[in-house]
Amino acid sequence: QPGWYKHQPVNIWESWAKNTWGDLLAFLDKEFPDWECFNAEESLYENIPEIEKPLMFKGFIDAVLKVPKKRGKGHVYWIIDWKTAGPRGWSRDKKQDLGMTAQLILYKYFWSMKHNIPLKDIRCGFVLLKRGSKPGKICSLVPVSVGDKTMQRGKKLMTSMIAGVRKGFY
Repeated sequence: QPGWYKHQPVNIWESWAKNTWGDLLAFLDKEFPDWECFNAEESLYENIPEIEKPLMFKGFIDAVLKVPKKRGKGHVYWIIDWKTAGPRGWSRDKKQDLGMTAQLILYKYFWSMKHNIPLKDIRCGFVLLKRGSKPGKICSLVPVSVGDKTMQRGKKLMTSMIAGVRKGFY
């Protein structure tokens, strides 16, 4: 119907967007004290070293925040992917689903190579922008833990997918 988008009138979506903008900066200041924007919509086009034939990884990171370390000198970098969600956010299963988190796992891997920044200084997370939530409750961080085992699982998923496509399974 005209004036409707995904089962809600456009004016409802507009109010959700205005509420999100009203909450976002305060949320970032609280979650990432003294943050600065390192980059937005950063493109990745990096060689995949795990593949014999030359092939490039292509992606676009929504945001990279540079945040002072809580202890010691230096910074940590947060790779952020914005996601819209319903008012309750995501289920536990979705937060832990490798199919969902693989995006950030691979972003971390290739962004680290691109900028020559140690993996230990990079964090990842989804920031949920919850439609229909009350102001002050709209944004939430879903951190994605990417240690050695998770990194290996993400890279294995990528190489398996590439092998499948090269064999004609897609």
